[in-house]
This record gives sequence, structure tokens and C-alpha cells, in this order.
Amino acid sequence: MIGAETILPLYIQDMRGYNALKSGLLLLPGAFLLGVMSPITGRIFDNVGARGLALVGFALLGGATVPFTYLTESTSITFMTVMYAARMFGISMLLMPITTAGLNQLQRNLLPHGTAMINTMRQVAGSIGTAVLISIMRSTSANSYGMAPPEAMINGVNTAFIVANVLAFIGLFLSLFIKNNRPQRKW
Repeated sequence: MIGAETILPLYIQDMRGYNALKSGLLLLPGAFLLGVMSPITGRIFDNVGARGLALVGFALLGGATVPFTYLTESTSITFMTVMYAARMFGISMLLMPITTAGLNQLQRNLLPHGTAMINTMRQVAGSIGTAVLISIMRSTSANSYGMAPPEAMINGVNTAFIVANVLAFIGLFLSLFIKNNRPQRKW
């Protein structure tokens, strides 16, 4: 989910020739939307539960990632900004609800340990996922024989987003198995 935050600036700066400010501004609306939607998603979670939010969130994440598998040297920056914001909107429907649903299954005395484990695993998985996507991007670029350097690098970015999209659809499938029971706290 998070690897796009690294791949898109690389694409904008290395393959399109824009500066770091423009690549940062590309990510800004998505980050803002994530921040605004998180408390709203919490209220929706209370009514709908984790399963409904996860299904919609993964569908949005997967659907908004598809255009990133077809990037070219002339893809509109505005289009990428809008699609990145749509990805972040989907992520906002995933992070808190899935975390809360997992923690709701724990007894009160285990909540600090569960929170620590979720935060640690999220950081580790984000780091590994980003490293894998960057490795796929670089490997595909290096093995794109017969392509000019910018085209080969863009081919690598597209391949990395294909892998990210496959992972999003695996998440969509797995979200079908989330139990939608309401929290029953004994405290």
C-alpha cells in the first residue's frame, strides 16, 4: 500500500525530470485526504464494521492503482495526483478499521502488546514491501532490452505497480474473511 509513495516521486523526478517540490506536491492531496478521512472512517466503522470498509477500501486501492500500470512519458501530472488521492482514500478505509477489528479481538490486558505488534509489523511490512517494489522496478528496468533508458525505467515502474495491484486484489479477496462482529468490551 505504501510503496507508491516512493515509486511515484522516483518516476516524477528521474523519468519526467521534475524537481522534488513538484513530486512532493503530487503526494500532498493524497496525504491530506488520508488525514481528513481517518476520523470519518472511524465513525463509519462503528456502523458498518471492518469488513465493509475493507472491501470498499481494497476495491478503491486496486482500481486506483490500475492507471499507474500504464504510465508513459506524457501521463498528466494532474491525473496522477487525482489517482494517487483515490488510492489514499482507499487506504484510509483500510488502516484504522482493520487495526481496530484486530485489536477488538484481544482482551484488555493484551491491548498494549497487540498495538505494539501491529505498529511494528506495519513498519516492517512497509519497509519490505517498498524494498521489493523498488527491486522489481530496477530489475525490470535493467532487463528491458531494446528500450531507451526512460522507456525502460517507466516499464519498471509499471511492473512494480502491477505487483502492487496484484497485492491489492489479494487483500480484497482476504477481506471477504474478516469477521464483522461488533466490539464487545468487558471494561
